Amino acid sequence: MEWDRKIEEMLEEIQEIKMVSPDWVRNQLVVRLIDGLFAADDRLFAADDRLFAADDRVLYICFAKYRLDNVTSYVVEAIELNSVLSSLVSCLPNKNCSIMPNKLQLQHSTKNKLQLKQVASKSGKDLPAHVGCGVFGSKVLFAGGVKGGLDPEVDEYRPCPCRQIFEFETDRTMNPNRSIKLQAQIFRGRKAQPLLQEIEGKLYALGTYQLSFHASPYFEVFDPQEAKWSPLPDPPVFLRFNTREVCHSPQQYCFTIAGTNIIMSCVGEPVYCFDVADPINKVWRVLPGIPSDDLNFQGRALAVDYGEGDFVIFCYGSLRAPNAIPVYLLPKGYSELKVVKPMQLPTGLLPPEFVVSPANSRFIHLGGRTVCLLLSRFMGPFSCYYMADIMKISVRALIFEFKVSKDRRSVDFEFLYSRILECDGNWQSQDSEAMTIYGEILTSDVELVGAFVM
Repeated sequence: MEWDRKIEEMLEEIQEIKMVSPDWVRNQLVVRLIDGLFAADDRLFAADDRLFAADDRVLYICFAKYRLDNVTSYVVEAIELNSVLSSLVSCLPNKNCSIMPNKLQLQHSTKNKLQLKQVASKSGKDLPAHVGCGVFGSKVLFAGGVKGGLDPEVDEYRPCPCRQIFEFETDRTMNPNRSIKLQAQIFRGRKAQPLLQEIEGKLYALGTYQLSFHASPYFEVFDPQEAKWSPLPDPPVFLRFNTREVCHSPQQYCFTIAGTNIIMSCVGEPVYCFDVADPINKVWRVLPGIPSDDLNFQGRALAVDYGEGDFVIFCYGSLRAPNAIPVYLLPKGYSELKVVKPMQLPTGLLPPEFVVSPANSRFIHLGGRTVCLLLSRFMGPFSCYYMADIMKISVRALIFEFKVSKDRRSVDFEFLYSRILECDGNWQSQDSEAMTIYGEILTSDVELVGAFVM
């Protein structure tokens, strides 16, 4: 009876306080209570990373590095998710704990910095730039991309999309050397910066913009049972591009994945949707009632199912909403796209290079109502914030929770934490034949191409 009373008291306290931890952490708390692993309040709510011990997932962050000697590198850095979320545990609610950490303390705390570990890399002058990055099973993929060379279609030198796919197997038992390898399978069509998404055991690839005519198929699916890529219908806007009716820049496209639906649009075009789970209607359809002008973002957005097939969409990178995350509600059936109040980023926690213009970004759904926004900016010789003798990639992780209102007309946010992720190693390399400063190669840019929790 005493233990039942203690459980009841603890559950009441959890319900009364708005917790900053994800839903799965709350479940672990209850399990620990029942198992009797914590005997008193002070032990239950202690700043103890053991609360995350059951989650052995790893955060992988993927970069493409470009040097002035035309060498491209694919780099995979990693960190245990426990480390990123441990700060949330240290602020689990009790009578003596503040729910919202002091912003000034967060900004200057050395505990706020975490070291990433480089787990794999591959370099070469033959590697394409501007690759797509995705996950298939336990593999991280670098696919497609762009190379400079002779385009046989026009018999002139120009950027040409590519078809090859490189893979990094994260399972150590299958890849003990931690290498990035070229796959035997290649795309049927050439793809610049393709969108890669695993859906129901199959891998889908969609070119996100065009650099050459007649590069179809832009849209393909890989079935591991058949071990081959098969073409799918191209989006209508790509078909018009092949007839030279339209030509959009990469910055004008936007994409998201909502369940089994791939949604895309671009400036001046309708919003198109392709349901990969529909066995009959294998076509791109126009979503009614959604003006393309309402899509206030570029690149890829994150769609999170918040119940019964309704999605909330988070975006970043819009010049119309600087230092903010535009938010949309997409109800089941996709009949309308509701624009809601955007989430303002805590600019006081961000260095100046992140505030002036949109940085490279990737969203990660951590589970439940918890989302992480990763921002990166390369500090190099062509950066406005370049300092002599310093070249680095700056990464910030912003973790927040969201809650959709009961009438489904608005979304509330609570910013939880900010983390500084420091990349492993020097982002310069030695090579006497390349353009250098003080004997070091100049890296022209470093691009965040993917981030995944596995």
